Amino acid sequence: LISASILHDIGKLNEMDVDVIIGQTEYSTLASLESHVTNSADIVVRESIRLGIGEQTGDKTEEQLIRETEAIDVLKHCILAHHGNKEWGSPIEPNCPEAFILHKADEMSAAMYRYNSDFEKLESGKSVSVWTATGMITTYKDLTK
Repeated sequence: LISASILHDIGKLNEMDVDVIIGQTEYSTLASLESHVTNSADIVVRESIRLGIGEQTGDKTEEQLIRETEAIDVLKHCILAHHGNKEWGSPIEPNCPEAFILHKADEMSAAMYRYNSDFEKLESGKSVSVWTATGMITTYKDLTK
């Protein structure tokens, strides 16, 4: 779960083109061919091969190979399922506890980002309501903020 939480969006480094001089971000050409979800899983596979994880190297036992392979498979699954459902860009839905927890944490992170963006713009004692695909979200900023 820790590895998946660190690596689940690593493919965004390839999905986005960032111009730090002018502060502009655009989707890359790769983004039209592959999402960060699948690119992140590909990165994990390439690096596990490069590091010899799940590969017969040295004096690994069959049990160790099986455990390493399963660890890579679960990590890939967590990454591929982190958007939660196919309509949101996941090729597969979460099918293990780690993938479900990662999806919910990523979902909460995105919700808090939207919430904080609205909250920062509000004057104290005011609220704003926005309709989303899941319903209306209202943000209120109390007088003490």
